[in-house]
Amino acid sequence: MEDDVTGGTRHDTLRVIRELSAIAAMFAEVTDLEGLARPLEAVLDRLLSVEYDAFYLWDFRSKRLRCVFSRGFTDEERRLAEATAMERHPGRVFRDKTILHIADTENDPQNRSKTSPGRRFKVRSRLFIPVMYGDQSLGAFGLASPRPNAFTAEHVAVLEFVCRLTGVFYRQFLDREERRETERELASTARRLQLVINSLPIALVLVDPRGDIELAEGAALRLLEEASPAPRECSSGCLVGASAGVVLGDAELAGLLRAGGESKELVRPFGERALGIRAFSRDDGGATLVLEDISERQRNLQRLRALNDELRQARDVAVEATRAKSRFLATMSHELRTPLNVIIGYGEMLLEDANGGLLDVDTIDADLERIIHSAKHLLMLINDILDLSKIEAGKFMLQPSRVDLAALFDDTRAAMLPLCRRSGNRFTIVAPPALAPIVTDEVALRRVLTNLLSNANKFTEGGELTLEVEDARASAGQLRFRVRDTGIGMAADDLTQIFAAFTQVDTSSTRRFGGTGLGLTITRELVDALGGELEVSSTPGVGSTFAFWIPALERRGPSPARG
Repeated sequence: MEDDVTGGTRHDTLRVIRELSAIAAMFAEVTDLEGLARPLEAVLDRLLSVEYDAFYLWDFRSKRLRCVFSRGFTDEERRLAEATAMERHPGRVFRDKTILHIADTENDPQNRSKTSPGRRFKVRSRLFIPVMYGDQSLGAFGLASPRPNAFTAEHVAVLEFVCRLTGVFYRQFLDREERRETERELASTARRLQLVINSLPIALVLVDPRGDIELAEGAALRLLEEASPAPRECSSGCLVGASAGVVLGDAELAGLLRAGGESKELVRPFGERALGIRAFSRDDGGATLVLEDISERQRNLQRLRALNDELRQARDVAVEATRAKSRFLATMSHELRTPLNVIIGYGEMLLEDANGGLLDVDTIDADLERIIHSAKHLLMLINDILDLSKIEAGKFMLQPSRVDLAALFDDTRAAMLPLCRRSGNRFTIVAPPALAPIVTDEVALRRVLTNLLSNANKFTEGGELTLEVEDARASAGQLRFRVRDTGIGMAADDLTQIFAAFTQVDTSSTRRFGGTGLGLTITRELVDALGGELEVSSTPGVGSTFAFWIPALERRGPSPARG
């Protein structure tokens, strides 16, 4: 009998070992928590006869015990068991890392159980075993039975082995999940970094000791790829395997690799674009290059330089204008004083002669003529200044009217002949016969003709002045005028200055020829206001020609001059 018992025990032990080996093989195939039910069911079906069981694992995210497998419980019972696990036996075993075996709750007042509304039976025996991995507690396996003494030492040994297998599996599962999460985070970070790198106008290039590109990433590489196709492209389309000379230039690359521990900065142009390069030589003989597309920065720099040049030019113009006005004021102090002194002097002489009864009828006409001439000259100077002020302020208003050209030319001839006689000049008007009237501002047109002819007479002595008129209404809707003289003329470089306010070609000529230096400025503004254009050509020692045209179309109502 004893041999039979021993043989039976040995047979049972071998069976358990075989079953546990098969179960261990099942655990090796488990890849997720859902697959954990299969080996646990095998344990319960093959080795144990248990009515109720629940398997809890610690959820590191929610910080609670989760029931991953159970049998014999309703859904409501399982939900309630999981919600209260940490306050009951599973939580106690998980925290204490010790086995809890209650053979009969009736004999253990501390663990005595009564039937509750959430449970359909009264527990008489319990067994809880911690799920361990080394010294780390990862969960608890609980079994319950309405029968006393339901769990044997064999049950404890089998379940302890299963719990340790589960601990190994769960720890590996957690490690895999943690590794996957880390990999996902790294991949996500890499994607974000790649997006950042691709969105920024920069790139990173690693160069090996031979001078070949071994890594290249970043949006700025597009400049290199456009300039020099890669012999081998990486997944991001960057240059790999090419010589870094395509980036730095061969001479710069050789110097950088020889330097060791040095850095340099340079700019490489690529057509209308530019690449900024910061190069660092490494201790291993290679180099690291940080590239930046600085095309927009270079364009902004060029625009800034252009603006600075414009500002300098504007400053120079403003300074020259200030100097011109200063020269003008100095000249005007003389120009205004001269006719005023004449008027005052002859006026005082006439007053003294009148008081002394010494007036001579033969000489009084000449004195009065000098006074009137000086007064008119003074009025002309003042009118020039006031007219330019009106034009610059936009207050000069055109008054279009029907202009009789024949009468206008007769008046012009009458006004110019005395001036030309004093200068020894011959004055001629060449115009088509019977010119039809035009509609324009007569005062402005008279002023233009008077200014140009007076200016020509001022700089011509013993020569000729000619006013030529061309009727181009039929072909171009214009009336064209040319004022020619055989005076001193001007050099080509001086022609750009003559229309500037307060300016004469040679300031020393002011004392010789007089005037404000405003006549031609006003003339150009008036021609522009009339809708025409004024041009000049001149040859030193030969003479000058001022040509302008005005539209011969009717205008209605007053309009402001363009300023």
